[in-house]
Amino acid sequence: FLDYYPEENPDQIRVAHHGGGEHFTPASPEDAATARRRCDIPEGVPFILCLTTLEPRKGLEHTIRAFIALLGSFPSPAPHLVIVGRKGWRYSPILKAARNCADEIHFTGFLPDATVRGLLTACDCFVFMSRYEGFGLPLVEAMACGAAVIASNATVIPEIVGDAALLLPPQDVDALAESMRLLCADSALRSKLRKAALQRAKHFTWEKCAETMVQSMRSSIGTQAEKCNETTR
Repeated sequence: FLDYYPEENPDQIRVAHHGGGEHFTPASPEDAATARRRCDIPEGVPFILCLTTLEPRKGLEHTIRAFIALLGSFPSPAPHLVIVGRKGWRYSPILKAARNCADEIHFTGFLPDATVRGLLTACDCFVFMSRYEGFGLPLVEAMACGAAVIASNATVIPEIVGDAALLLPPQDVDALAESMRLLCADSALRSKLRKAALQRAKHFTWEKCAETMVQSMRSSIGTQAEKCNETTR
């Protein structure tokens, strides 16, 4: 904002982060298992989850390419990739990129929040390699469910995840494949990131958002009152 409006006072700028849905919390083992079955993910098979609209800026083609590279080196049982979300614009190349891995890549379309919550809790890692975000609500939902997150280091995303994710350049397919491999194979690293995610998610509540906005309005009113007093004097 200051790059475009350098004349503004930085002390008068506040960022009101959004909150996540209160129902996004770690699911019970039973609910997580039900979500797996609903998406036809075999029992005992690691899986990687994406939650996003199918469109170019979300980085899904690179995610699929990285996943396919992972399949070539991962020991049995090979992981699955679950992509949850509606079709957006120019989604055909995304579907085309996955056509040779129909058994391992699941496009579920829209799913109810209860199922998404179960998948976020059960997944071995949550991948969000968007090239641009204004906020990134799926990241907050994933962290609130205790998912181990891999995310792009683009735009606002590092500000949202803090140290609770593995951050990568959005188009680095090799680094993404290696990070997927690490989280699917290393339970200690998964556990560390899950704990960090749950802590990070606590920063994002609608109460804090409202409080920031109210404080900003009060500050603005006070500033305007001072200007009026100066003019009157």
